[in-house]
Amino acid sequence: MTGNHDYILKIVLPRVEHYDVIYKQIVRKLELFDVSASISMEELKHGMAIPVGYVR
Repeated sequence: MTGNHDYILKIVLPRVEHYDVIYKQIVRKLELFDVSASISMEELKHGMAIPVGYVR
């Protein structure tokens, strides 16, 4: 990775309210200097695989 990000976590939760619980657990255990979050409300694509039929 390049740029401003050191780590990216992808967390799937049943409700957006659960994010606060996870965030509080992480900041209690680690010294963080900057945290940002992006929340997706729906799944557009699952997985990273590319179907073989699309490769030319």
